[in-house]
Amino acid sequence: MVLEPAIEREKNASVVDIERSYAIRAAIVLVMKSRRVLHFKELLEECTTQLSPTFHLIVVAFKMLVERLMSHEYIELDEGDKNVFKYLM
Repeated sequence: MVLEPAIEREKNASVVDIERSYAIRAAIVLVMKSRRVLHFKELLEECTTQLSPTFHLIVVAFKMLVERLMSHEYIELDEGDKNVFKYLM
């Protein structure tokens, strides 16, 4: 039995985290593109459903990636309700 060195495990974990962030961002964009306007909880539920066969969605990472998509102007917060997102692209 060969054990992976700690450096190799960290490298693999980093690659997995990057790939998961791409998958989460893709799920957010796909859901928002189809629905156009969505409450945060509904967006989280839709993305969790889409990604559940692959991995467990971590809410903190999800929020961070939503903010990143907002900064890249894919989605924005609704002016009337700060829990509602609108798709921009």
